[in-house]
Amino acid sequence: MSDFRFKTTVEPKILHQVFAVCGSEWGQPDPEAFAEFQTKLLVDAILKGRAAKAFYLESKEGEIACVCVVTQHKGFYKDSGTGGIGVPDPAAFGVNPATGLRLSYVFTLAKFRGLGLMGKLVKKAIDVTEEEILKKELDKSSDKKGSFRDMVTDSTGRVDPQLAKYYLGKKYFWYLYSAIKSAYSQFGFKPYVADGYIIPRSVLDSEAASLVQKLLDQGSGVSEHVPGKKLTLLDGSKPLDENLIASILQSRELDLLTDLNKTLFHSELSGGRRSSSSLTNVQTALSSTKLLGSQNELSSVAEQMSAAQIDPNAPKDPGLRKKSSMQNLTLPKFFLQPDVSNVRKHHAADEPRTKKKSGDLDYARIKGAVLTNELQQKSYYILWSSIMDGKTFIISSGELKVDPFGMPVEAKEDRSGRRRSSFTALNDLGGFNLQDLELLISAAVLVAYKRDPNLDRIYVTSQDLPDTVPSSVLYDFFINYLPRSVPNVLKKDDEGAKETNTVEYVEDFSGEQHLLPMAKRYGYDSPEFELDWMASGSIITWG
Repeated sequence: MSDFRFKTTVEPKILHQVFAVCGSEWGQPDPEAFAEFQTKLLVDAILKGRAAKAFYLESKEGEIACVCVVTQHKGFYKDSGTGGIGVPDPAAFGVNPATGLRLSYVFTLAKFRGLGLMGKLVKKAIDVTEEEILKKELDKSSDKKGSFRDMVTDSTGRVDPQLAKYYLGKKYFWYLYSAIKSAYSQFGFKPYVADGYIIPRSVLDSEAASLVQKLLDQGSGVSEHVPGKKLTLLDGSKPLDENLIASILQSRELDLLTDLNKTLFHSELSGGRRSSSSLTNVQTALSSTKLLGSQNELSSVAEQMSAAQIDPNAPKDPGLRKKSSMQNLTLPKFFLQPDVSNVRKHHAADEPRTKKKSGDLDYARIKGAVLTNELQQKSYYILWSSIMDGKTFIISSGELKVDPFGMPVEAKEDRSGRRRSSFTALNDLGGFNLQDLELLISAAVLVAYKRDPNLDRIYVTSQDLPDTVPSSVLYDFFINYLPRSVPNVLKKDDEGAKETNTVEYVEDFSGEQHLLPMAKRYGYDSPEFELDWMASGSIITWG
């Protein structure tokens, strides 16, 4: 590294050169436009108050050889809630603000590869960032007893690095989205595998897609051919629609905050949802947690009933009592705040990409859709964005809990004043409306196709699908229902399957999709740690 100088910058001219290095491959066929666009996004974010900095290695000849960017993003953290001896720790209760340090745009110019520059730059960038954070925290801390400065320094003013790491590790954490699988594990980053689905263009041959087209053709979003449904496209250029998207993100944040506060889980009521931690799923997560009054294993009602004694006069065996499914998950947890400014940053590239692909620019402004089911008196939303080389991802979906004016949907009465129907009452019992989900997914594919006439498929991670629907039901919907109901949709192993007509469940998006969320503990180089990154695979929380 003696042949290269380590430098940092926030100057627009130098930032342009940094992004031009990335653009040599990622910005084809116009690297200059890529560098100009990315520079503007970062400079605008810095001017609006976001902490960000670029790091790079410069050769003796003054050429930038290797680059990376570190940006800071808001998040929330909840400690494990237990002390060192396993008893509840009052100081660990509650949710605290935290800061996510995102490492991105890691790139080495082709002619400098093979020299180990990436490893040296990333390590140096992490060390420098953490030194700056420690200095900032010390500078703003008072000398009062119990302050950060008081807790991490001795009588001579010397900082104890272990104590500093411990306390700052509850306020800061590193994360990234790797396109090179788990290569960043060498720096202490731990993988949090994202799973999801590939949805082919051929869903446009479905009846649902034709209904979507009929709803859109009317202009008003309603059609006599689709009674009781109204489809509204969300136009990013309209303030009212932008406000609705912001409200959706706020609602998603509240849901995450609620989950962050939870420590008790019922294994039999988990619905098989995949855990947001790096553990395989909820079942394996619970198997490693503390027990609350019963054996630490998953049990079913059927198992208990089959072993129950029928004779009421028979002696009762305490071993045959129903085992408790309550478990206490004591891992520390964090999540990144869904931020509308981050979503707008992704949306900013929609129009240039649509223009480059000779798509319909009118659809480049469409960021999502809302489907209102008048019979159920409920509305459902879906949001999408083009990211990662222009791939279209569904970035969030679910039931709409607020209207454009911020009123809770549940508080609104039927506009016609009619008594709610028996079908609505049945819906309140907890059914899953998969027909409306199919309509929304068809709308997402249709808009993506309008943007890119050569579109083959779109993508969605499991954590960006409605969290009120069990994962097993969603799997059945995508893998079994769609291939049976849509003529040209096939499973991966079916004869004639190809990119444009294959619906597929992907267990690990780090493969062909080049998407692997990874997190790192502040101040530590080992990827061996226990930390639950909630919504790690959710695109809506990207920085």
